[in-house]
Amino acid sequence: MRSMSALQLDPNPAQARAGWPPVVVGSAFQTGVLLARNLERRGVRVYLVDSDPSMHGFRSIYGTTLRCPNPDSEPAAWLKFMLELGDRVGGRPVLIAASDQFVSAFGAHEQELAGKFRLAASASMQAALALKEGQVRLALQHGLPIPRTRYANSEADV
Repeated sequence: MRSMSALQLDPNPAQARAGWPPVVVGSAFQTGVLLARNLERRGVRVYLVDSDPSMHGFRSIYGTTLRCPNPDSEPAAWLKFMLELGDRVGGRPVLIAASDQFVSAFGAHEQELAGKFRLAASASMQAALALKEGQVRLALQHGLPIPRTRYANSEADV
């Protein structure tokens, strides 16, 4: 049997290795809780953030769940909360979005969050794809043929 080089490490290890950063999961809904459970069982410190205290994570034994401002309706307060959380947690935590709301928030504030957190290299692209408007804009920018699209935000627009 041959040995594995550092580049061929198990992509799904049973236990976290020394020095692994903590993880902050955006969303305390079921998807986020399942991720927290998996990571915590492997020895990774996990924090879930959500603005809705009725979400499952606020009743879960996995991870530490924190109530944050709503990133859609209070973006400045949410960003301040997240930057302070990054300082408090330390170790430049990994940010993982477990709902569209947090995909959009991470992407919208990618530059500010990047100093305190580890983000997916494509956080802004993921955010653009989370909403139909972003999908259409990207398709048009890249010359993809799409049907003419208009958006109605109110009855008056229609």
